[in-house]
Amino acid sequence: MNVPNRLLFILPLFFVLTQTIHGMISKKDRNILIELYEKTDGAHWHTPWVLNQPVSSWHGVGLKNGKVVSISLFNNNLTGEIPQSFGELKDLQELNLAFNSLEGQIPESITALNKLSVLRMGRNRLSGAIPEKIGQLKRLTVLELFDNKLEGVIPTSIGELKELKKLILSNNLLSGTLPETLGGLSVLERLELSDNEFEGQIPTSLSGLANLKSLVLAENRMSIHVSQALLELPKLQVLFLQGNLLDAPLYRELNKDERNFSLFQFEGKLFDPRKSLHTASEKGQTRLVDIHFEDQND
Repeated sequence: MNVPNRLLFILPLFFVLTQTIHGMISKKDRNILIELYEKTDGAHWHTPWVLNQPVSSWHGVGLKNGKVVSISLFNNNLTGEIPQSFGELKDLQELNLAFNSLEGQIPESITALNKLSVLRMGRNRLSGAIPEKIGQLKRLTVLELFDNKLEGVIPTSIGELKELKKLILSNNLLSGTLPETLGGLSVLERLELSDNEFEGQIPTSLSGLANLKSLVLAENRMSIHVSQALLELPKLQVLFLQGNLLDAPLYRELNKDERNFSLFQFEGKLFDPRKSLHTASEKGQTRLVDIHFEDQND
């Protein structure tokens, strides 16, 4: 076998061996993961990566056909900042960095991850604004950024996330009015924005969210009028509005679907519309109660 033919045989074999050692992943993707490890003090993670082992063995990294498709480092003691290079993990579908101590801003480059369906960064120390181009993540179904220090407004582009089912931004420093574009999230089930600095009123467009189950706007600076159309959303089960300036609700008539409404706070007093409507029923109850919000990851 002459030298050129030997090279033709050896080079593919070397490539296969290299990919196997790296856990069937490109050098570029591996370097991005290593950058994350180094910038977030990976040596002190609860479950650190062993960098001389295949990537397929690294905690929380999911691979498919040699591509990084998921990173789940929930509650793993990450500190520092998220690298901008994350936007180059083009096959990433799920990113869960929640319940850590990450700081800095959410990289704008993340909005280039057009296959991303789940983005969880809740309960960190992230600051700055929500990326303006967040609406580019067309496949996103879950967006959780609660319990951070995020500022500014909710970008209007968020209304372009037509597959979004959960939007949870509670306990930040977000302000301004809620964009009418939220009404374009036709499959949205949970909209939870409590403990921010939002002003204005509930967008009328929310009355068209037929799949909405939970609406949490408590502890803001909003002037809220509870419209009949909002209360008649067919799947609405949870409605938390306390800690805002509430207009006195006027209920003339509710749909005859056995849904009932519990207590909420109005001018320091508990208001119970059931007394002027019909008998309470535990089934299908929409709750307007004065409780502290805590997010769930279900």
